[in-house]
Amino acid sequence: MRYLGIRKFAGFLVTLVLPVAALAVTAPVCKCGPPTPESYKWDFAKEASGLLEQMHADAYNAQVAADKLNSFNFERDILDWHADADQLSKERYYDNDMDMILCRLRTIQRVLPPNQQAEITALTPPVLEITDTTQDAIEYVRHNEDRLMLPQYTGLAEAMYNEAGRIEQATTNHGQYLSMNSAHNHAAASQDVRTGS
Repeated sequence: MRYLGIRKFAGFLVTLVLPVAALAVTAPVCKCGPPTPESYKWDFAKEASGLLEQMHADAYNAQVAADKLNSFNFERDILDWHADADQLSKERYYDNDMDMILCRLRTIQRVLPPNQQAEITALTPPVLEITDTTQDAIEYVRHNEDRLMLPQYTGLAEAMYNEAGRIEQATTNHGQYLSMNSAHNHAAASQDVRTGS
């Protein structure tokens, strides 16, 4: 009978600890292999445009998650740390995706047009900052479940919101290259038709 009580208590502890422990995700390691023959035919600018578009969407979703987390600061009498852990898990998901995208963008940055290089340079600091801020928030919740109303924690949600906004702002031009390139290709094709080439 005593063994059954210990098992129930251990199960209860696992239920409490597991959600926060699951939040501790390490950032992906960026690896770059050697160039292949296909690399020389690849449209890196088009790839980068798609990645920047995904980064923009992730930043928007991260900002929504941070805003929801920030709203909890005004509802502390009805919420507990589980709600924060859930939002931080969502935030971390988008952060991880942005980390992987940034890794790829930085790998191909040198072969991209100047406007895309500038976007990558502008978004790099806030992506690194939001990853660090989210990790700080996760660590805080892990060790301070009953002190989520203190300024050292509540300020983290606002910081994540602002960092996500900076990423969104840095990626607002992600489609410009493709539309300019498409217009240029269309004009060139029209010229070829007119000249009979």
